[in-house]
Amino acid sequence: MIHTERVHQKISLDTDVFDYCVKRAKMNAYEPVLLEMANHIYSRLGLALKSSNYFAMFYEEQTDSEERRNAELFLLDGDIYFFSYKSVEYEYFEEEDFFENGINLMIFSKHKSELSKKLNRFKETIVSSLVSSDMWYEYNNIESPKSIEFIKTDSIDWAYFSSNKELYLKYSLPEYSEEELTLSKFLANKDLRDLLFFIKRSIGVRKDDLINRYNKNKEVNIEEMLIKLSKYNLIKKKILIQCKRTKSNLTRIEVLGREEKKMLKNLTCPNCGDSFMDELHSDIYSATDLANTLLNSSHWMTIVVTDTLTKYGVNNKCIVWNLMDKSEEVDIIMKYKGSLFIFELKDQDFDSGHAYPLSYRRVKYNASKIVIVTSGNVSKEVKKMFSELLNKHTRDEWNRLDLESMKPIYIEGLEELENGIKRVVKVARLLEINKCFEEFESITNIDIRNIFNSYFELYDKQELTKVLSPSNLLD
Repeated sequence: MIHTERVHQKISLDTDVFDYCVKRAKMNAYEPVLLEMANHIYSRLGLALKSSNYFAMFYEEQTDSEERRNAELFLLDGDIYFFSYKSVEYEYFEEEDFFENGINLMIFSKHKSELSKKLNRFKETIVSSLVSSDMWYEYNNIESPKSIEFIKTDSIDWAYFSSNKELYLKYSLPEYSEEELTLSKFLANKDLRDLLFFIKRSIGVRKDDLINRYNKNKEVNIEEMLIKLSKYNLIKKKILIQCKRTKSNLTRIEVLGREEKKMLKNLTCPNCGDSFMDELHSDIYSATDLANTLLNSSHWMTIVVTDTLTKYGVNNKCIVWNLMDKSEEVDIIMKYKGSLFIFELKDQDFDSGHAYPLSYRRVKYNASKIVIVTSGNVSKEVKKMFSELLNKHTRDEWNRLDLESMKPIYIEGLEELENGIKRVVKVARLLEINKCFEEFESITNIDIRNIFNSYFELYDKQELTKVLSPSNLLD
């Protein structure tokens, strides 16, 4: 089992300050893996280790005119800490690079408790090292140690959509009231939702017609369902007055009180000549504005999925609703743990006609993973299509991780929503861990996957699907 947390700060370092930070961290009981490795080799050879030797062993030669990249791992009390630096001054990295330019700090732990506290302690150790260097202090124009505020990565991920110059998109932030959440969960009941949809489409439907329509289904108590919908202010009742002879509609009134009765007695039907008070009176139901809002584009489903994501640790600032680009719309986009997830929500079965536009959106937004949430089922044709798409490619086993990510996460049926969302969050964490492996290896040419696998029991290298389809690896 593994738990992670990551923060970053866009400030500049040089190699001497990075080296100084590593050694100061060692003085504070954080054991630097690469430095200790270099120390061990040099001491066994009877040599004194210099900083230049340390950097030459693990990092490519770097000058002030080039991008600078450094990384180190630290061990303390069974936890592993990651400290990396990427040049702020030189934009040699892709705009959507996983680790931001500047300093990135990350903790890997078997225990979830006090994760933030431990990372904050490590951060303070690095900060105290930075501010003790007068040259670095002045170079970065830092006023005081308190002004070095590291940012928790997940808290600003959503801002990518408003800062990306290539995407001029419209979207909304995930805002909903407690009432909307309660009603959205209420509408997860298919029978109640189907009834409300029918009432909404009918604009106004008589109670007798509803009873006749649902009379064949003995499992549905229409009277009880109407009471529930009225209780939650999803339907409103009016009184329809019809001509007895022609059955034509005469008028609708909200209530039949004393004043209304008096008014109806003075009105005469143009068809039969009787008083409106003596004509046919029937209860009719129509959807309220709130019901229309929740049913339109299955907004209730968007709220329920978002609430479940936040329940399992996703900050709502990582989530964007209804991302629009011309005629294209994405129901939910989540930028979490450095990976982009596209959610497609369907209050029906998901078939091949839905799959192709979704594949296009994945490529367009460079999403790490697709999540299909449906109140019904995902067709066999869709699953076959994504499997064939994966099997057409042949790459080495670690690059196949990118191909595995092309296969969606399927959440079929709302009763599977919680388990499915837990799986999404687990996948995001494992993708972040794998990106850290790649980052460390690209800087140091050292593959640390097997070490992490042995210690945290992450996955078997020969069984890559576990990385993207974990079932019991994390809490």
